[in-house]
Amino acid sequence: MGKSAPAGYCAEPAAAAGLFLLLTLGLYYPVPVNFWLIDDTQFLKHAILYRPWESFFSPVAWQRLGGVNFNPWLSFSYHIDWSLFGLRPGGFYLHHLLSLALLDIAAYLTLRLWLRPGLSFISVLAFTLSPVFAELSQTLMCRHYIEGMIFSCISIYAMVWGTRRGSRPAQLLSALFYLLACLAKEVYVPLPFFFLLLPEGRLRERLTACLPAFAMTVLYFFWRWYMLGKIGGGYGATLSWPLDGLLFFPHLLSATGAGLAIKAHPWWPAAVAVSVLAASCLLLWLDKKSFGRALLALPLIALPIVPVSTGMTGRYVFLPLFCLIVLHAVAWEGLLKRSAANFTKTVSKPVARLVVLLWAVVVVAALSFAAITHYRLFGASVAGQAAEGSFVLQEGSAGDLLLKPMSLPHYYEGLAWLRNRVLRLPPGPSVLYDEAIYCSDAAGGPKFSRVWQYDETEKRLMPRQAQEHLCRTCGPELLSLVRAGVPLTIDFRCSGNVCLYEFGPRKDGSYTVLAGEPAGIAYQMPARGRAVLEDMKVPWRLRYTSPEGWSAYSPVLTLTIAQGKGSVSWKGDSIPLQKADYCAGGR
Repeated sequence: MGKSAPAGYCAEPAAAAGLFLLLTLGLYYPVPVNFWLIDDTQFLKHAILYRPWESFFSPVAWQRLGGVNFNPWLSFSYHIDWSLFGLRPGGFYLHHLLSLALLDIAAYLTLRLWLRPGLSFISVLAFTLSPVFAELSQTLMCRHYIEGMIFSCISIYAMVWGTRRGSRPAQLLSALFYLLACLAKEVYVPLPFFFLLLPEGRLRERLTACLPAFAMTVLYFFWRWYMLGKIGGGYGATLSWPLDGLLFFPHLLSATGAGLAIKAHPWWPAAVAVSVLAASCLLLWLDKKSFGRALLALPLIALPIVPVSTGMTGRYVFLPLFCLIVLHAVAWEGLLKRSAANFTKTVSKPVARLVVLLWAVVVVAALSFAAITHYRLFGASVAGQAAEGSFVLQEGSAGDLLLKPMSLPHYYEGLAWLRNRVLRLPPGPSVLYDEAIYCSDAAGGPKFSRVWQYDETEKRLMPRQAQEHLCRTCGPELLSLVRAGVPLTIDFRCSGNVCLYEFGPRKDGSYTVLAGEPAGIAYQMPARGRAVLEDMKVPWRLRYTSPEGWSAYSPVLTLTIAQGKGSVSWKGDSIPLQKADYCAGGR
């Protein structure tokens, strides 16, 4: 890869920047569901409770948010939006999309250091139209991936600028933005090693230019250690080697299409694999040095996401997808240069241009097709969560029960906190995840006046009187699916807030931890793995669900974790659940 010509360098980037701004806002600002989702309520709660600097420098404040990763920039970003927009999510989404547009502009300018304008534009366009980009455009909680990548692009640009002109201030500026990228998300920590692979000057010159960035790596390491109180971290599942290692790249390729798009287009992983393999072979033929750099960059991109590879999602491959697109662009650049220089008689200049054009159109079209599918399905999948969130935050009352909610427990806990502490409203609805436990707990009579559930057909929350719901739902058909006398085993041991657990004895089916009384918290977990938990004391039970559809419940146990220590070991048979006996017809 060589340096691009400076002609027209001012007008052309400005035009590209305007196009990317209009494209991002035009495509994604009509947010399908303009409300808080998933982790948003907890980050918002944290931003309200603590001052901005505390996320960066107070271990107690940061560990309230989880204590697993150290990405304080995300909390800071929520704090900015809270200060500007309060509880109006529309402002948060506007900020979010402006960050995506800025990322497009920064990525384009960075690619222009080596690629011609057309290929730089096509690369960023393909990224913008991808399903992963579409997914992150609707999830505020993933903003740290976006803004961390912006800081990384600025850092690379400043590093190259400083290396080409011998500017030490530019290299120091690069190191500063690199540190900001690390504070946004840990996946950007390997960036200084990526600097060493850039086609700029000699290796010794690049190494000297990177010294400030490596100093920031050391600073970040000790900073993170201080804030988390431990060297390790992360929330990856326990990996089974060598199987999970062999499946890493298939998982990565699948995730580039985002989960919902893959369900609609199962051909996606194979198509991505073929295109990446073709681009790699083309680059190996045309430019072995660039191929070698790409090969060395692979572990820098892949290793940070290995721990989460068994649960790979779109956000984890946000950076890898961009790099795969750039790999195509570098191969195309090599083909166009080789044909223009007449180094080979096998590919003429017109043929090379036609090949690149057709290949680029196919890549952009495939990404766009999958993105449209994902964008539509994602909006439908979270519409119920948004309806439930609005209901819990400001509409329902203490006499309402939201049964079998669609999101994770911490989402509703954050909404209840915002309702009480920010809106100053009376207590709102309760949530309960397990219908069989609800029926058993209410066997002596309804404990709520109305029961609410989201209706996929009506696209809204539907209420029922509690008595009516009990008599319609909590009958022999439901409770017949609950089996007593099924052997269950639980081994839960915690040390330093990291809990290793194993559920058994069955390895098929699924296990769900139901915490609270009766079941206001529910997390489905693998039969064996690890979890990170803070000090707590909570009643909970284990539910096993068989592949045939019946369930078995342990008795209520209590898990107490104090100062990072705690354990629960239990072995016995599942228990029966109570039946309502006051409904007409024996129901």
